[in-house]
Amino acid sequence: MKAKITKEQLAHLLWDYLPFNAEHSKFLIKTDVYFSFNGEAPKKPKHIIRLRNEVAYNFKDILKERGVEWDPLSYKENADLELVAEKSIEMLQTLMTTDKQYCLLTVKEKRTVEDSEMNTEYEGEMSKKAGMAFYEAMKVANFKPYFSKNKNSISFYVEKDLHVEKDLHCEIVSVNGSDVYLEVESCTDEPTIPTPTERIRKFMNDLGITEFDTRSWADIIDETLQKNK
Repeated sequence: MKAKITKEQLAHLLWDYLPFNAEHSKFLIKTDVYFSFNGEAPKKPKHIIRLRNEVAYNFKDILKERGVEWDPLSYKENADLELVAEKSIEMLQTLMTTDKQYCLLTVKEKRTVEDSEMNTEYEGEMSKKAGMAFYEAMKVANFKPYFSKNKNSISFYVEKDLHVEKDLHCEIVSVNGSDVYLEVESCTDEPTIPTPTERIRKFMNDLGITEFDTRSWADIIDETLQKNK
């Protein structure tokens, strides 16, 4: 489930959750390419093939680069939507090393139920060379890119269930320079896990979020471009 957030909601998230997730909090830069036969863009695709290049930084290092101490008190004063929405990655180029850099191949069967997505995903990590080989294999099979997006993300986990080590995965995101959104997902190998949507909705409601955006990122980006013309 995803929803646009305000600066105040961003401050709430940084204040209440990031200090307790120091080891699991990452700043991610994701470049996604979506493939279809002949590169024809489906309007509402049910099956998705996506190749992602992802670079992960420790969020603590990002804050340091921006002059913000790793101290929850500083979040209330420095919560800044531009931290996510920044269109350039110059602020990251001074960092000596990344935490991780890799490719992910995802095949997804996508379903929308009310205001949430309920997807079946097959995903695996591969080397950058393997990612390049996959790209070439797609061309041979006449599958071509039809959509790409750049996604900046602050990624962290929220433990809402004592029986689950990392219950909810949260990302504060901006895609292709869009407004800043909060995405929350519950991932499991057991499709019968009870009431994941209710848990996500309760977490969002606790932040004062009661309306959710069910549009795809492709639709959000397209509508934003049309509005800005």
